[in-house]
Amino acid sequence: MHNESPTTNPVFVTTADLAARWGISVVTVRNTTRSEDFPGSVTLGSRVRRWCLEDIETWEQAQRTKPRTPRS
Repeated sequence: MHNESPTTNPVFVTTADLAARWGISVVTVRNTTRSEDFPGSVTLGSRVRRWCLEDIETWEQAQRTKPRTPRS
């Protein structure tokens, strides 16, 4: 008998999913995903990109604890 933990498949989200999640436009999501600290995406085709939900949740948590820089 093996004590193996069950593995779960990662959940992937689309640009539209992220826009709905954050209440912003798809264009704003695309701009946000270009930031250096944003999680990398998985390319599933020439025009299909997805992000791992777990990576997005980790990034969101980091954004909540990150001090805000005042805009000039």
